[in-house]
Amino acid sequence: MSNGAAPAPDLAARILQLERSQQRQFGIIVLLIVASLLLVVRNLMPGPGDVTAERFILRRPGEHARGEWSVWADGTPALRLNDDRGKARSLWTLRRDGTLSLRLLDSTFTTRLELAVLPDGAPRVALYDERAHGRLSATVQGGKGSIDYPTW
Repeated sequence: MSNGAAPAPDLAARILQLERSQQRQFGIIVLLIVASLLLVVRNLMPGPGDVTAERFILRRPGEHARGEWSVWADGTPALRLNDDRGKARSLWTLRRDGTLSLRLLDSTFTTRLELAVLPDGAPRVALYDERAHGRLSATVQGGKGSIDYPTW
């Protein structure tokens, strides 16, 4: 027959194990509360603010500028990508009249291709010869396409 008393060492070990488990859970809860408070404080703090400039230049130390993001004197925003000599090879602008234009230049820095969206929303593709004279222009306007072949 059993006398109803549990062995003391097993009970003491179980109590110790439960106390350690409870301490770990308490530590995890405190850690989660602190992390949550830090996130709330971080989100309530003011950000770094705006960075304002008329021109940003992309360049490695000692090298030519490889890109430039600027606002021209007339207010036109422009993004220019340069070759390794610092010369323009592509130019993306949003002109004051509303024309959005991407111009691609050849190795002699002559415009050879222009993709544009005109102020009225019409898309245009223009191809240029080696002297930058327009040779082909395709536009879609009012649901109809047109192709022009200027002669020089």
